[in-house]
Amino acid sequence: FDKMIVDSDIQRKATNFRDFDFLTHNVERKEIIFKSGNWKIDKDLIIPHDYTLVAKAGVNIDLVDSAMILSYSPIVILGLENYPVNIFSSDSTGQGITVIKAEGKSLMKYVNFRNLSAPNRPKWELTGSINFYESPVYMFETHFERNIAGDDYINLIRSEFNIDHSSVSNSYADAIDFDFCK
Repeated sequence: FDKMIVDSDIQRKATNFRDFDFLTHNVERKEIIFKSGNWKIDKDLIIPHDYTLVAKAGVNIDLVDSAMILSYSPIVILGLENYPVNIFSSDSTGQGITVIKAEGKSLMKYVNFRNLSAPNRPKWELTGSINFYESPVYMFETHFERNIAGDDYINLIRSEFNIDHSSVSNSYADAIDFDFCK
């Protein structure tokens, strides 16, 4: 095996949420929670199975230096109508959010995504800036603006979903791609 490829394989990397001082960890509720504030993520954030990643109104996440959020658990992002959660890339290199085989349903309400790209790593590439693989999701008032690269802004694969009152604008290619979904 090429050691460089193995070492750089994001799916082989250990979970690392404890490396981020703006995340709290509730063992009893099995939640990893963003503290309120403006946060810059400059390396991949990897969330383990059996937890829920939570962000509420008052959280703004800037993905820079090709960082992404990879979660093996549901994500719950709950902004408010006049106070949405913003997830963006100020340097236009942020590689979005990918949820893989989450056992619970993800929920996104009042969220704005902007300037994101699809994950692109050695020997591992996805087509969407926001990806859900075998992971149910409900999106309400979730808006996706200007993805930089990738075939899709949103890519759902083998997932059940609802998308209500949401929009995609200025997508690089396809706005939404559903593969074997319900």
